[in-house]
This record gives sequence, structure tokens and C-alpha cells, in this order.
Amino acid sequence: MTTTGPELGLLLREFYTRQYGLIDRGAAEECAATFAADATLVRNAGSARMRAAGASPVHRGRAGIARALARTVRRRADAGVVRRHFVGPLTYERTDADTVRTRYYLLVVDTGADGPGLRSSCVVRDVLTGSDGRWLTRHRTIDHDETAAPATKGSPAMTSSPGPEAVLRIASGVRQAQVLFTALELGVFDALAEGPLSAAELADRHGLHPRAVRDLLAALHALGLLERDFDGYRLAPAADTYLVRGRPAHLGGFLAFLDGVLHPAWRGLTESVRTGQAVRAGDPYDGLYDSAADRDGFLDAMDVLNSPLAAQLAEYDWHRYRSFVDVGGARGNLAAQIAKAHPGLDARVFDLPGLRPAFDRHMAALGLTGAVSFTAGDFFADPLPAADVVIFGHVLHNWPEERRDVLLAKAYEAVSPGGSVLVYDPMIDEHRPQLPNVLASLNMLVWSEGGSEYPVGDLRARLFAAGFATVTASRIGATGTLVAARKAA
Repeated sequence: MTTTGPELGLLLREFYTRQYGLIDRGAAEECAATFAADATLVRNAGSARMRAAGASPVHRGRAGIARALARTVRRRADAGVVRRHFVGPLTYERTDADTVRTRYYLLVVDTGADGPGLRSSCVVRDVLTGSDGRWLTRHRTIDHDETAAPATKGSPAMTSSPGPEAVLRIASGVRQAQVLFTALELGVFDALAEGPLSAAELADRHGLHPRAVRDLLAALHALGLLERDFDGYRLAPAADTYLVRGRPAHLGGFLAFLDGVLHPAWRGLTESVRTGQAVRAGDPYDGLYDSAADRDGFLDAMDVLNSPLAAQLAEYDWHRYRSFVDVGGARGNLAAQIAKAHPGLDARVFDLPGLRPAFDRHMAALGLTGAVSFTAGDFFADPLPAADVVIFGHVLHNWPEERRDVLLAKAYEAVSPGGSVLVYDPMIDEHRPQLPNVLASLNMLVWSEGGSEYPVGDLRARLFAAGFATVTASRIGATGTLVAARKAA
């Protein structure tokens, strides 16, 4: 069993097509024969459906798996249900000549008298071993995405009063966030980046309470940040990418800001809604850059979050422009991506003097020293640098309406005739509001003095009032809006 590369992927696909096809046809014994004699099958013990059915979360040995499959086939037949399994994206890693680890999504669809319906969606992780020229499943872990059976047409859940689950799920949000913040503070993700660990091993290495660590890791597993198999806990892809110190896309600085600054401000939301006043008065950025470590961590995370937006802006029609300035552009990550894609542009960042050292270091790290220039200043106290294009990225929402008008008027003065101002923020569609955008607006309410998200129509009216001739809007990123306003030639 030495096949590798794409050919191995095709063989694995064929194996799963046959294995799941057997159980779909009700051939429990034949399907069980695709498992090793000493195989184990572990399902999510937290599944409400499993608890209701009294099902065991673990099946051991080929015979035990055959019995479990046979019970499932009988229940389907008794209910008059046809079941189909659909294997989604598949990743795999050969660990030795006869062993392959796989991970894939699995959708289970049941068709009964009321038509087809999604039974469950899962993440499946297998360890396959080669035996006599064929694959056998040695170990399978199934993590169900849902915690309760979905409602079907005509079922009581569709016709009776709703349960409290949706409300309780919202109320648990603060606890879910705290699980993440605690794991970051304790270095859980950094420890698991070195390899899988059991709860006992992690507790022993880091001097933590064994039972408490067990519950913390189980919560991280349920949140999808960790995966678990017989080797212990390992990082899920999102945690591996964003939660390990030193990784290029580490979000630790931004998450520390949420935990230490923004979320405490949310405790004053009730009073802010009563008064319209922020929990803290003054410039929201005062003190944010006082600590070099906090500043650099925050800027690292901001660059991770704005890089996809920068890639989109780099595709903007820049051919008719010679220069741009990114107002409030921090250490220049967005400006650098545009300048790299369009080397002929005169690229500039305008921000507070204290950010100049971070800007210089970041440009050097990107190999773009000299490609983007930095002008120090305060955009309320000083005029904006002249340019063909002025960019306000996640700037206007920090300030009250009258100060937005000041900035747009300054932009009109700075923009060359025929030039443009580009504004992007998570703007609000009042008829179809997106949850991230309205939560962002509440962030501004509790954290900034008079800041908020705003409708596109409001910004359009302010841009026309500032003197711009045309205004267009388009999507940017997952939840953002890009507004482009052109000054008459």
C-alpha cells in the first residue's frame, strides 16, 4: 500500500464510496468487514440524539460495529426511511507505508414520507491500515455538528411552542468567549502546536488542575477549536492558523484587546443604550498603543484582518491614478499591498507620529522600504496630504457624525480634480441587518464617543454635501461595504 499523491486520494474516495454505499444498501455485515478486527468507532457523546436513543458512543471490534450497524439498518427499515451518506472535502496524510490518517465532512440525508431532510452533518477522522492490498478502518471518530435532531416536516418541533435552546445558546456566548480567552492565557494552543496531548499530559506539563483541564479541553473541542482521537487532543485547522503564537496569522493581539478592553466596556451597554454615551470618554485609541507589546500584537491582528480587504482594493481600477494616501493606515499593511500590485503609484500612509517606528519595521519586513512613505499627523488637527485617492478604512465609524463631516470635507480638499475618496466600514442595511455589523455598531456605542456604523445612504448624502460629484457602493470582504466618491475634474 505505497501509493501516494493524487492517486492515493482517488483510492481513498473509492474506498469511502464503497463503504458508505454498503451501509446505505443495508449491508451491515459487509460494511463491518471494511473495518479492522480490532477497530474502534467513537461518536460524539454529547449528541442529544444519541442520548435520547440510549446509544453507546463507543463500539469496539468488528463484531461490535456490525451489531451497531445492524441496529441502525433495522430502525431505518421500521421507520420507512431511505438513508444516503455524502462524503465532502477529504484531506489525508500517510504516516507510514501501511497507515493513512484522513479527515472529511459527512452529510447524512434521510428520505421518508415527507421527503428528504438533513439527518446530521459531521466531521469524521479515520485511521486506515493497509491489509492484503485493501484499506480497513482501524479507528473512526465522528463529531456531530448538531447537538439535537433536526426538525422534520410535521414533527412536534415544527408545530409546538419553541424550546428555550435558541435563547440559552445566545446567553452562553460570553462563556464561550471566556473559554477561548482562558485557553489563550494558559498557552493551550501553543502547547498543542507541538503535538497531540491528553488532558492529563497537559495538566501535568503546565501545572493545571486535571479535572478542570479536562472540562476546558472538552469545551474547546465542542467549539470546534480542537479535535480529538486516540492520541489525545490536537489543534483544529482554525486554531492552528490563528491561535498559535508566532504564526503569521496569529490573532492573539486582537483577542487580547477584546478580552481586556472591548468586552469589559460591554458591561456598560445598558447605560449606554439609556444615555447614548460611551462607557469611556475621549479618544478610543488613547492608551491603546502605550505598551509596545500590546501595540504590536494589536497591529499584527489588524493586518491579518485587513489583508483580504487590501487584496480586493489592489484589484480596484488604479490605472487613471498616480497617488493615494491611506488615512489612519497604521503601519501601512493595506498601502503596501496596493503599492506592491501597482509599483507606479505614489503610496502614502497618514497616521499619528507614534506609529512611525512600527511602520518602518513593517515595511522592512515586507521588503518594501521606500515603496510607501509615512506622513505623521493628526487628521483632525492637520490637513490631509494631497493625493489622487484618499482612503478611509475603518475610520469614519470611530467618530460622531459631525466629525465624519470634517474628515470628508478635508478629503475633498486633498483629492485631486477627477480623483476619488474610498470609504469602507461594516455599514448597516436597515432592512436586512447583518449581525456582525450591528454588533460592530454597538461596539462603537460602548467604546467610542459618538461612533457607530451607518447606512450607505447616510454616507452618500454626506459625500454629496461635501462636494463630490458621483457616489457608488459595492461589497468588500465578508460584511463590509466600499463606497467610492469621485470629485469632478
